[in-house]
Amino acid sequence: MTLLIIATTIKKLPLTACPTTPPTPLTPSSREATEMEMEMATVTATTIVEWPRENHRPTVMGLLDPRAEDEERGELAMIFRVALSMAAICGSLSLRLTASVLSLRGDDLTSQPFVSPDERYLFAWNGQVYSINEGENDGRILFDWFCDAAHEKGVEAALQEVFASSALQDAEWAMVLVDTHTGSVYFGRDALGRRSLLVSQKDGELVLASVASPEAIDVSLAFKELGHLTTLMPRNAERLLLCPTDTFADPTDSERQAALDSIQAALLESVRRRVTTVQGVTAQEKAPPIAILFSGGLDCTILAYLAHQVVPESQGIDLINVAFENPRVLAAGKKAGSNSSSPSASSSFDTPDRLLSRRSLAQLQSLAPDRLWNLVEIDVHYSSYLAHKPTILSIMHPSESVMDLSLASVLYFASKGSEHSIGPRVYISGLGADELFGGYSRHRGAFASGGWARAVDELQMDLDRLPTRNLGRDDRAVSSHGREARYPFLAAPVLQLAARLPVRVKAEWGRGEGVGDKLLLRMLARERLGLGEVGREKKRAMQFGARSAKMERGRHSR
Repeated sequence: MTLLIIATTIKKLPLTACPTTPPTPLTPSSREATEMEMEMATVTATTIVEWPRENHRPTVMGLLDPRAEDEERGELAMIFRVALSMAAICGSLSLRLTASVLSLRGDDLTSQPFVSPDERYLFAWNGQVYSINEGENDGRILFDWFCDAAHEKGVEAALQEVFASSALQDAEWAMVLVDTHTGSVYFGRDALGRRSLLVSQKDGELVLASVASPEAIDVSLAFKELGHLTTLMPRNAERLLLCPTDTFADPTDSERQAALDSIQAALLESVRRRVTTVQGVTAQEKAPPIAILFSGGLDCTILAYLAHQVVPESQGIDLINVAFENPRVLAAGKKAGSNSSSPSASSSFDTPDRLLSRRSLAQLQSLAPDRLWNLVEIDVHYSSYLAHKPTILSIMHPSESVMDLSLASVLYFASKGSEHSIGPRVYISGLGADELFGGYSRHRGAFASGGWARAVDELQMDLDRLPTRNLGRDDRAVSSHGREARYPFLAAPVLQLAARLPVRVKAEWGRGEGVGDKLLLRMLARERLGLGEVGREKKRAMQFGARSAKMERGRHSR
């Protein structure tokens, strides 16, 4: 049997699982792989370890850190152990571990997977540890730390020491570790699941991957998102979004101003960590180091202005805005008489978010006239959407709803970017703001039907399902063209602060749409950052703002 484990950093290579020799259609040719590596400026290393052991069916034998009594440890990571126990069937076991690396830190490319000096441990790492000096390779430091601890304490104690440490509290990561002496594979990701990690088990074969390929799906490799088995706070002890002493009383002005002080400071530090740590071989010298996924709405415009406060003025900041040529919308507009003739190429892409992004850009330019703001308008023609749709469907797998396709399409084409420039490698996302501060219309609906308690239940549900509903899918889409997504609103200090704040400090849905939802962030934009107009913008779902929803005609379109 062959156990094929693929864990990638940023650039996702097609994955396969096979008996002994991978069938040719399931893997890219050497030439294709070389072209990918050159295009994305990645380096790929492959390690194959043969064990003279009997064949077996791998099974999940146990879980490290399952809602541990040690609250700090339980908050930080979820790590599975698959024991490759030996069965009575004669055969040999081999493993192939492949990783491709986008260098964003350190002076040199550091190939993966990492191999210990005695060749006992193999390690693939996809993540960013912001507490580690940006000039050093965080994967190498973590692996060396683990190897030293494993020598003294054993593998599982070392895993707990490293991956449940405070150093990784604000890290975004997924990893695979192989112990060739015991035939054990350990794999996991951070508790929020900000880096994708998929698992497939079929006919005694185990596959781990950052992303599925169309070929793998075609041969019926059904993947599942690595489950969210821990919460930031134990559900039976303290609700994440509800202060234990919250009586839903009206907050005083001083309470809200104190909350504004805390949120502003925490967000600024979170943004600073994520936009000033872009180094390494593949960081482009001439391109801006970071870009903001930019609809022009409240969350992303706040992040753009905070980025301006910490990025040197000599550097530009890209604002990535995607608009789709949607035949349904265009046809409906013509039918309603909004267009007397066929729309021009420019008006086809005048989506709600495109128009809003231009207005928000004007606000940013008025506040920071010396900054080079680059509004990158990415126009997606209907024909281009259809051509790329099969790839998008495989990338978003195992997410498969119509809404998933609409959202993944926006992020995929944002990652694809301009055909004439590689552009920034790091994309800043506003994901998490709505879940933390009450921005969705269903939060308002829950409040209207069941009051504050029902609204908090809805907020908790949204946050609980971020790892499996949002973050894995978004990571795969943004990473499709060698980018890395970073999420300032999901930084541990911001999450912990938002968890402590009474919900009524953050939102008052009774005030009306565009006023009471995400009230605290609206006050931050208006009162602290000078973004008055942005602070009054109503929430619009990304797929409707970019018009990626319901792109195809016909009852059975996806």
